[in-house]
Amino acid sequence: AQSDVRRENLTGHTPLSVAAANNNDELVRWLVLHGSLCADDSTDIVEVERILVNTYDRPALIRLAKWATTATQPVRNPSVVTFLCGTLPPKSNDDTDGPCILQYYLSGQPGIRKRIADFSGQYTKRQVSILRQVRDELPPFLAENR
Repeated sequence: AQSDVRRENLTGHTPLSVAAANNNDELVRWLVLHGSLCADDSTDIVEVERILVNTYDRPALIRLAKWATTATQPVRNPSVVTFLCGTLPPKSNDDTDGPCILQYYLSGQPGIRKRIADFSGQYTKRQVSILRQVRDELPPFLAENR
């Protein structure tokens, strides 16, 4: 099902090209994050020609570039840290140099860190790699083709 984000229909359109043509930025972002610009599910390498083939109008490309730039900026006060710090019990005075208390609480439940990251809108390593490539590759193209 993951490869469906890259599959062309009978007229040669992909889900990304249809979403971009209809100015559905939210769907464009979801498709990009789920690998619609990558060759296959096993890689995070963006094929630049997929951006250009799938996004026909310049305003959609500009919005995509701005979003990728914003999404890859470092966050000074991540919501996940704020959330976690507000829910952890205070550290007691008699703690020894054992494991970090945050690590202790997060290691008790399988998949808890992924669920918290998903809930707070954090990106996976693959998604960050994809976004950085879009951020780096799209502006030079836009500058050349004014």
